[in-house]
Order: sequence, then C-alpha cells, then structure tokens
Amino acid sequence: MLDVWPPFPIEIRSLHLGDNIMAALEHRDRVCNLGLYPSSYPIFERLVTVMGNPFPALKRLRLVGKGVAPVLPVTFLGGSAPNLLSLTLDSVAFPTLPQLLLSCKDISELCLHNIPYLGDISPESMAKSLSSLTRLTRLIIEFEKQETGTIRDRPRSLPLTHAHLPALTTFHFRGLNEYLEDLLARINTPQIKILFIKFLLQPVFDIRQVISHSRSLGPFDRAKVEFDCSTVLIQLAQSEGAAPSIMELEIGQRTSGQQLQVESLVQICTQSSSLLSSVKELNIIDNASWTVFINRAHLMNNPQSLGIFNSFTAARTLRLSGKIQWFIVYLLGGLTRESAIEALPKLQNLYLRKMNWRIQLEEPMEKFIAARQHSDHPVTWDFDR
Repeated sequence: MLDVWPPFPIEIRSLHLGDNIMAALEHRDRVCNLGLYPSSYPIFERLVTVMGNPFPALKRLRLVGKGVAPVLPVTFLGGSAPNLLSLTLDSVAFPTLPQLLLSCKDISELCLHNIPYLGDISPESMAKSLSSLTRLTRLIIEFEKQETGTIRDRPRSLPLTHAHLPALTTFHFRGLNEYLEDLLARINTPQIKILFIKFLLQPVFDIRQVISHSRSLGPFDRAKVEFDCSTVLIQLAQSEGAAPSIMELEIGQRTSGQQLQVESLVQICTQSSSLLSSVKELNIIDNASWTVFINRAHLMNNPQSLGIFNSFTAARTLRLSGKIQWFIVYLLGGLTRESAIEALPKLQNLYLRKMNWRIQLEEPMEKFIAARQHSDHPVTWDFDR
C-alpha cells in the first residue's frame, strides 16, 4: 500500500506491532518518528531484526519494553543514527548505547527510564558517550527499582573522561548515589535550571557536588519538605524569571527506622545553605502513618533537628501540615529566647493546619511567640485556611 503513495515521511506509534507495522518499517529512508511498545519477546526479536539496519531519516524514537525484558544488540539501527534528535528507552537494556550515541551529534533529548541493572552502563561509559552531545538539553537516567541485595557493586575508577554539556538545562536521575557521584565527577553542566534526583536508598552523598555543577540553579524563593512513610522529599522552586529553576531531591529509606532519614535531611539542608538562604516561604508536610510518625517524633524532638531550619535564614513564612507540626511546634516552644531568635531569624508568619488537637498546640506556640516578641522579627501565627 505504501508503494502507491508519494514518499511522505512515516510516523508510527503503535501498541500492536503486526505485519503492517513491520512492513512500514521496511521503508527505512522515510521513517522519521517511532513509538513502539512490543508486547512479547518474540515480537521484540522480530522488531530488532527489522531495525538492524540504518534509519537515515529517523529523528525521534521511543521504545518501551515493560514486561518483555529486552536487550538491544550492537546492530540496532545499524549502530548509527546521525539524524536522531530524541531517544527514549523504557525498561530496555542497551549495553552498547554509548557506541550509538557517538553518532548522534544533534540529539537534544535522551531519556533512559527503568534501566535494568543487568544491562546498565558504567558512569565512565556514560560520560564518554555524552561527551559528543553538545546540543543535549534534557537528560533522564533512571534505574529500575531493586532490593538492596540485588544491586551489584561496581568498581570505582578515577574520573579520566570529562564531558562538557553546555546546552543541558534539565537533568533527572534515579538510582544509587555512588553512580551519580561517579557520573558528576566526569561531566560539566553549567546551565542546568531543572534538577530532579531520587536516591533509591539512603544516600551518603555530598549534595554540594551537584550544586557545583549547576551554577544556573536558583535563586529559590519557595521550599517544600515532605515526609512520607519511606521517603523524604525536598523541593525548591523559583517563582520569578524567564526560565524559573526547580530542584527536587527525594531520599529513600535504607532501614526500618527513621534516624538516617532525619540525619540525611539535616545534612542536606546544611550542605545546601547557598541555595536555601534565599527561600522566603517554607512548607513542611507529613503524610506518614501514625506508626512511622511516633518512631520519628523522638528523633525530631531534640535540638539537633533544628539543623533543618538553620539554612533557611531568609524564610519569612513557615507552613506546617500533618502530624509533624505537633513536635515542630513543641520543639520551637521549648527553645530559649536566644535560640528562638536564631531559629529562622527572619520569620514573621507561622501557619498550622487545623487538626483535632488544636488546644495541645496553643501553649508551646505562645511560648515561641513570646520568645520572639522583642526581636527584630516578631512572629504571628494562625491556622491555615
């Protein structure tokens, strides 16, 4: 049927890769946009065979292999895709991807979702492949979720390869902090404005390494810290500007306890002081269950937990929501006058979310308000609407 039509460009987006789709793929010099979702391994094998030669007109490719566990061979696309602008792989192992990327000089978007650990790419190989992608603006590297015991250790090597990505503005990463640490040691990303990082396990990581690679991040004026049963999320946003910045960091939990989670949050806030010092509105939310809340409460209700606030030196508004407001209010209410002034020194407004135990919060709140009364920035409080 295609042979009777003029040689128009071909775009294919299909969940069902039948004979008609396979026949269309034979017109390799006309195929420019592909969205393929093989539903079984035999169909995937057939697809790989058909796409084992170059597709010179191909500009955008999305291949999703969920439930199929596919591994792309070195012959995929004939090992070269010089006109490719966007590549998205989801749940697809492609160990020889760096070799293909060396031919993709004009690619602007590279999205690798749910990378299988059995077919992943070392940070050194990844950096080497990125070194030629000077027009890359969006990069996503997300490993599939695995239990701790199934993640294999990789040798750590010196950062010999260094890739400069002058156009990269958006970077998403999900995986182990060791991988990110090795990768950042090998790349330079001066123009990042949007940054999302999700550690699958409790990290031992210096967030300043990320900040040093991202001179265009911020300044941020809004921050949200959100607790869940197994994660804590830190979100920073910039309200103004032609291209506002966003930074999001999610920390997974290694153990059943909460101590490492709270300690990591204090550590990250301390290391990120250069980004947090301009925040004017801070929101802290707790969505955890009562069991998790009780386990976390005794860890938060001590002076060391004030490290979460120490970097928010310009915050004028604090909004608390969920069970966490209970022990934060009691923590603030137990401070001495000097400590109350040092905690969030520019704070002016404090808002709580209404819950069933309003009376229990009023007494410690009034103590904190009284301690701040004679400072340069007295505080008023109310229940948020």
